[in-house]
Amino acid sequence: MKNILQYALGLVAVVAIIMWQTGYNPFAGSGKIGEVITLAEFKTLKKDLASDGKRVALIARGDIANSDVTIVLGRPMSLSFITPQEEYIDHFELYRGDGKNEFFIPEKFTNKDLVLYDNEGKKHAYDENVIISFTMGKLNGNPQINPHTGGYDWAYKQIRIDPAPAQ
Repeated sequence: MKNILQYALGLVAVVAIIMWQTGYNPFAGSGKIGEVITLAEFKTLKKDLASDGKRVALIARGDIANSDVTIVLGRPMSLSFITPQEEYIDHFELYRGDGKNEFFIPEKFTNKDLVLYDNEGKKHAYDENVIISFTMGKLNGNPQINPHTGGYDWAYKQIRIDPAPAQ
């Protein structure tokens, strides 16, 4: 009985280490839909350290400009999002798959092959607008201004994708 308990605890420890190494967090959740803001408001928030912990949303669509990407199983990929007017927003880390709040691309693809899955698991084509909600978090303990953007670099957590209202 003692050996079975040791093996079970060892297995739990191995699974926990693998989850920590791959960045998977089953407790992070997708959060609620954020307050929809404009790109200008988002850029202003990125310049203010008080934005840490704010939950916001943007109307956007996914974009993959480079078809030469490396897909690593169990790790999120950085996917860029643009506004309906095709203005760059930022990169968001999403998992590749066909589940809720994920995206799918085949091994060889063009931008038209991109499929986003919303919070209910429904498909959205590459040219469909969605609402992407996220919580802003400081990237590290001593944030620095990015000279290219004039704002701080942020980590976006609890990413959630929802259908955009018809326009």
